[in-house]
Amino acid sequence: MNVDTSKATSGFIQSNSSAIIFMVIAMGLFAVEDAFIKLAGQTLGIGQCLVILCTIGVMGFASIAWRLGDNPWPSAWHNKWVLARTFGEVFGSLCFVSAIVLAPLSIVSAILQATPLAVTLGAALFLNEPVGWRRWSAIAIGFFGVMLIIQPGTSGFEPAALLAVGGVFGLAIRDIATRALPREITTAQAATMAYLSLLPFGVAMMFFDGGWRPVTGPAGTFIITASLVGIVAYYIITLALRMGEVSVIAPFRYSRLVFALIMSFFVFSEVPNTLMWAGCTIVIATGLYSFHRERLRMALANA
Repeated sequence: MNVDTSKATSGFIQSNSSAIIFMVIAMGLFAVEDAFIKLAGQTLGIGQCLVILCTIGVMGFASIAWRLGDNPWPSAWHNKWVLARTFGEVFGSLCFVSAIVLAPLSIVSAILQATPLAVTLGAALFLNEPVGWRRWSAIAIGFFGVMLIIQPGTSGFEPAALLAVGGVFGLAIRDIATRALPREITTAQAATMAYLSLLPFGVAMMFFDGGWRPVTGPAGTFIITASLVGIVAYYIITLALRMGEVSVIAPFRYSRLVFALIMSFFVFSEVPNTLMWAGCTIVIATGLYSFHRERLRMALANA
């Protein structure tokens, strides 16, 4: 009995360790994707970047769904949680990609780290998940950290960074709705529908942003690479979430900021100021504390 328990525990630890590695790799790839989108957006424009990202994304995730034996467009597409997830993905992606192109990558990536706090807030409001005063305090303090990153009213204020805040809430809606998706909806199916729904908005933005431009040279390489890297990162993070315990691996999402700051410095020569460092520290600290409190709550519930 003791030997079997030991083996089970060892296997569980190894599973979490592998999941953590996959999570960190995915975060690094997402940071690389963001950098390539920013580079491509300087030549192609936001709308055209979205069109190419969505087209390749639809083809990629539809192919994954078919390979798994699933219909990329399931009959449950009209489910309210599927629609809510699609709306969150569309709104969040529009805001986030626009912010990446228009604002410093370091600022946008730092603001994105508030997404787990926004998810906690939304889950409490819309899914009736219990949130105690400690996590409510963490949410409030965390969003104060976001204000330090944005720095309104100072010389470091970037108006386009507000788009990243919209991206945070859009992606939070996506993540909250994902929790409530019908079991028969796979990750590949949900991603295919989200990318397909985003495509018309990219086309509309493109016509207000100079129309279609030749996808050649470095810009073409950047956006195609970003699209492919994004698909790989999406697939790897799905493996991580299915392989390990969410409460254990979720904090490693913050490794994305480390990769993003490295990319920002070496590719775009961005150097965060003191207020931004303070804001990053607050957002990450409150996010980690929120994860800790959630894990304690789950442990007590399962005791």
